[in-house]
Amino acid sequence: MENKSEQLGQTAGGASATSSSQLNSSTPQVVLWSRYKRIQELITGPILPLVVLIGPLQCTTWVQRIIREQMKQIRQQAAQSTSVHDLQETSKHNIRIKCYEFYNTYRSAQNPDGQLEMPPFYKEQQYGFNGGIFKKHANQHELGHIKLRFFDSITVYKPAVTVMIFDWQTQSAASFDWPRCENKILEEVKNFQERCAVTAKDTRIILLIMLPLSGETPVDKCRTSLKNALQQSQQNHDENTGLGVKQVLMMPKGIEGLRSNPKDFIKKLTEQCSQFYANKKRDIKAKQRRLINKEQTEHVRYFFKIGIYSQLSKGDLLGSMKHIKQAYDDLRASTTTGALLSKQLLEERRENADIIMVQLLVYLLD
Repeated sequence: MENKSEQLGQTAGGASATSSSQLNSSTPQVVLWSRYKRIQELITGPILPLVVLIGPLQCTTWVQRIIREQMKQIRQQAAQSTSVHDLQETSKHNIRIKCYEFYNTYRSAQNPDGQLEMPPFYKEQQYGFNGGIFKKHANQHELGHIKLRFFDSITVYKPAVTVMIFDWQTQSAASFDWPRCENKILEEVKNFQERCAVTAKDTRIILLIMLPLSGETPVDKCRTSLKNALQQSQQNHDENTGLGVKQVLMMPKGIEGLRSNPKDFIKKLTEQCSQFYANKKRDIKAKQRRLINKEQTEHVRYFFKIGIYSQLSKGDLLGSMKHIKQAYDDLRASTTTGALLSKQLLEERRENADIIMVQLLVYLLD
């Protein structure tokens, strides 16, 4: 692992990272090793818009397949065009999808009889930023300008969109009890908000509801009733239920209906992703403007984040590379000021330069 890490430590800017065994013994080794591991992940899987599907395993698998097939088709069509706008659209329609079942399906203190092991997505964040992996990171002395916590958040714990899937396809229209199903939806939304405090803070929720295939279900009536219930939950000062729900999609023809006409769903999905990352970019720019000392550590970090969010929100490769290069230039300028720097500080900046250069190379080869 160390040999691979040393090979990956060579940067295009001429900076090279030394073996972790050569570093000062006071340096937290886990942080450096994690950084090199993160570089490997960037090479094999670049940072993409993150979408989480939550629901029954069979449904999430089918929905994931439909999304991938549709987006592959869109990318192929856009790739045949010479328009810059179409090429940016091609980049936007390349996403990372992770699938999970509902929280109560997994084994926990509240559900000791659960058949499945709790995944890190639920396990590490159910106590918010004060627990799980976020607490571990807070207790570590993480070095450098670019934090590992940012990569963990953007690739695992903070999806742009969370699609919650409810499956009632096999029920008959005669026995279909919509008020009971509506309460089930509200309960799962609230449970998600409480158990996934980190994700639920910002993510945009889409409710995808598979209605009974047999008989006629009053789709408009069900949709209106659910929207009113979500709105009422907010008026009743229930701060969890309903917050973040941006779209309610009813599928009277189930999975087959989604497969035969996925364009509306894909359009809403990509729009919500773009808006999520555009808001993130705007917030980071606002923080950057409030900086007093332009040579602060945060200045390099903010340029890097703005570059990442530019790519994720608009597919703007040129704008993204411009900001990431600015982060590299600022990092390099801070090293060549003539000030006397410790060996540890130099190693921190070299590692940050490695991460920045690898991300630039990934974008150039995309």
